[in-house]
Amino acid sequence: MKGEVESQVPVIKKQNLHYSQYATKSIEDIFGKEKTDQSLVKQVNYSSSVAAVNVGNGIFRIQTLPMDIQFSSLKALLPVDLNNDGFIDFATGGNEFGFQPQLGRLDANEGELMMNNGKGEFTVADKKISGIELHGQVRNIVMIKRKGEINLLYLQNNSYPVLFEREKKPGKK
Repeated sequence: MKGEVESQVPVIKKQNLHYSQYATKSIEDIFGKEKTDQSLVKQVNYSSSVAAVNVGNGIFRIQTLPMDIQFSSLKALLPVDLNNDGFIDFATGGNEFGFQPQLGRLDANEGELMMNNGKGEFTVADKKISGIELHGQVRNIVMIKRKGEINLLYLQNNSYPVLFEREKKPGKK
C-alpha cells in the first residue's frame, strides 16, 4: 500500500505524488534497480496448514490438512481422541481480525473437529455432528473431562469462553 511504504521510506512520497503514478510502477521503478539488485529475496513455496505424522525412527510424513482448514488461519489445535477409537483426532480453532480494513479478515474458521482414519489422514466432521460453530478469534482449546466424557472449552480473544459438551450416548449416565 502506498501510504504504508511512504511511512517507512518518506522519499517515495515525493516521487509518487498521485496514486495513479504509484499504481503503474514496478518495485524496481519505486526503489531503483541498484537497491533491488542488493535486496535479499526469499520465496514461499508451501503455505498449507499440515500435520507432521510420526511414522517412527525419526521420520515424519507431512499430511496436508483438509481444505476446510485452509480457508482461514489456524491458531489453536488440540490433539485428543474424540471418538475413543485409539487414534488422535484434532479440535481446531482460529481466525484473525487484526488486519487493516482494506485487507479484510480471516474469519472462515468456525472451529472444526478433524477425525483421524487410523492412517494419519484427517477428515473434517460435519457441523451437524460436531455442533461447533464459532465466529470469534479462538486462541486456545482446553479438554475438560467430566464423568468420563470429553468436553471442549474454546477460549476466544475479547469474548467469553465457549464450552461444547459431548452428547451423552444412549445407556450412559
